[in-house]
Amino acid sequence: MLRLHNYRQGNVTSERLPPFPEQRQRLLHQEAMIDRLIHHTKHTRDLLSLATAIDDGAAHVQIPRRCVDAIYAAAEGGSLVVTGSPSAGKSVALFNLVDVK
Repeated sequence: MLRLHNYRQGNVTSERLPPFPEQRQRLLHQEAMIDRLIHHTKHTRDLLSLATAIDDGAAHVQIPRRCVDAIYAAAEGGSLVVTGSPSAGKSVALFNLVDVK
């Protein structure tokens, strides 16, 4: 947030400076992209949640993944890269890590 400084009174106000026309267009584009990213993230989270358990209507069975604890322990030490074959379960394991921990 840009703030205006009133030098005569010596205080800072919360008034925003008006953006230049090209900045306004860029801001609108950025806001639209952020909204799309938020929507995509929620959609992906919903899809991943379906892969974490089996639900047959009468019972809800959580699928245990032993690797989640190992990933958590490794991540506590710093940066971490999770690799594996396609469809190995990397995204679901990370979803479980965030969801559970």
